[in-house]
Amino acid sequence: MIHFVTGPINSGKTTSMINLYKKRRKGDGFVALKTMEGNRVRHYEMMRLSTGEKRLLMIRNDALSEDDAVTDSIGPYRMLEKGKTWVETSIGNMVSKHVEPIYFDEIGILEARGEGFSKSLGAMLDSNLDLVLSVRDSLMPEIIKQYHITSHHVEKRGERYGSVD
Repeated sequence: MIHFVTGPINSGKTTSMINLYKKRRKGDGFVALKTMEGNRVRHYEMMRLSTGEKRLLMIRNDALSEDDAVTDSIGPYRMLEKGKTWVETSIGNMVSKHVEPIYFDEIGILEARGEGFSKSLGAMLDSNLDLVLSVRDSLMPEIIKQYHITSHHVEKRGERYGSVD
């Protein structure tokens, strides 16, 4: 079953995902943690839920070094190849070992464009494993259409409001 945690920006989707993981005490996956610098996001780290390990995933253009290999970009942010590869490899291992549920925060604009973690998302969906995915509410229709999702539960900002079968 696919369980979506959805809501607008800064509505608590990541916190909801962490709380679901802690409550269930099973599965594995990743949440995206943002670091603020004043009133703007400085960077995003991905944290593996089972270990607490964090790695840098996205950074602002103005903070990139010459040694940073970049894979994707959105607005002023660049996705770092090292962080992306770590997440993709880990997700691939979770799928092959049938870990359930797999948590993934956040399916966004890059995945809607077939970029970012779109291949990992496809592998997770094809696996028929239980998934907990966060998606901004404004992107839900596009993600559901793009990835041909027909059956799912939806939780909006921590309050379950329905399922679609």
